[in-house]
Amino acid sequence: MKRRAAIALALALTLCACDDGLRRTHYPDGTVWSEGRIVDGHADGPWRTFHPDGSLATEGNYRAGLEDGQWRELAPDGTVLAERNYDDGELSGTWLRCHPNGRPESMGTFEGGVREGSWIDFYENGQARSRGEYAAGRRHGLWRSFDRDGLQTGETWFEDGVRNGPFKAFGPSMGVDEGQYEDDKAVGVWTSYFGDGTVRATTSFVNGLPEGPAKAYFPDGQLQFAGDFERGLPVGEWRYWDADGGLLEDVSGIYVSGTRVSPLPGP
Repeated sequence: MKRRAAIALALALTLCACDDGLRRTHYPDGTVWSEGRIVDGHADGPWRTFHPDGSLATEGNYRAGLEDGQWRELAPDGTVLAERNYDDGELSGTWLRCHPNGRPESMGTFEGGVREGSWIDFYENGQARSRGEYAAGRRHGLWRSFDRDGLQTGETWFEDGVRNGPFKAFGPSMGVDEGQYEDDKAVGVWTSYFGDGTVRATTSFVNGLPEGPAKAYFPDGQLQFAGDFERGLPVGEWRYWDADGGLLEDVSGIYVSGTRVSPLPGP
């Protein structure tokens, strides 16, 4: 995109001083950089740019100085890197960006210059990375994420571009984490599960920060730790246990603003 912007700027500066007719710009060594026609002082009709080796870099159409119709970007070996459609200078219709290997990286549609409708991002191996909907240029509704093998790893609800609603993250080895977002901040009780469905941890959130009781468990159900948060920091009595149920006295204790200040009181 930076290269394309630089080319567009160079064209704009060059074309301003050009008479009508076929025009070319060149690299310092004289190799053709771009070529197309000028009509009434504006780029009009087919235009092309080239890589330093002379291979085609971009091609598309102008109408009265504005991009119009389909534009393509290509690698020196001819691999398509991007395809976009314009309507009077605004992105409109299908949009595609590709990985260097030619496989899709991101694809969707534009309306009036902003993303709209279904969009999908891909890994280099062709598996979907994420998919969901845009409305007026912002993520909206349910978005799903996937790993490189195609297994789903998460579900997030968006409203006007921010996380708002249920959230889940999961995988074959990690189990499930689930909770709720409001205005892009974690709220309420968040729960993590082991792969077999038993609870791994519970934490309460207020305005994006841990607040109130928190507990974690070993796979057999034994407590691993228990305590309280205040504004995201451990406070009060915190207890930690080993896998055999023994109290870990060196880390258990009284906490103030996240710092252990004393051991637990005696019996």
